[in-house]
Amino acid sequence: MKSGVRLNTLTVFFFVAITVLALGIWYLFLAIVAPSEETHVERIREFFLLPSEYRWFAWIVALFVSVLSAAYFGALIALRRAPGQKQWESKYMAYQELLQSMSELQTWAEETHNDLLRSPVISETRLAELSHEYEVARRTLWGQARVGALTMSDSSVAALQELLREIKAERFRFTAQSAENSNSVHEYTVHCDKLKVLLNSHFAALLQMARKDLG
Repeated sequence: MKSGVRLNTLTVFFFVAITVLALGIWYLFLAIVAPSEETHVERIREFFLLPSEYRWFAWIVALFVSVLSAAYFGALIALRRAPGQKQWESKYMAYQELLQSMSELQTWAEETHNDLLRSPVISETRLAELSHEYEVARRTLWGQARVGALTMSDSSVAALQELLREIKAERFRFTAQSAENSNSVHEYTVHCDKLKVLLNSHFAALLQMARKDLG
């Protein structure tokens, strides 16, 4: 949206500038082919305010030249901006996918935690959906950690990789504690809590990085 506003503004600017330039060139032409003793101020006043055999032709020529020039420069600017716009859109989609995947992990941790505490109890169908969404989101994040540098900033990719390392460490901790502790429900609840804390803290940081990178 912002790029479209800038493009329209530049097109209007070129239109006005070329119109003024064309009128100036026409005035110089009149000064050459029709010399007189009038001052420049009088000539300009006569050209714009008084009847003249040249005036309508001059306006038509100036308008024609300015329209063609504005169209040319507008197309040139659009073509030059197109690669940058596509790159921005790719970057936006990458960040959107990243944050959406993190949000799905947060939803899984929140709803699974609530189900373990029976507040409220979640149906088996919903739990299956959450588990599927969790795996898809996790694979998406790992994929972006590998190839995200193609579109996202280095700091964003580094922050994502750090998040995944912390999630992996938490899963190892949960697995080890579950093997030693017979109260698996308690350990699973703690695991969900820790994941929520990790995701919430990193989500805010990555959201800020995305805004900065996208401008």
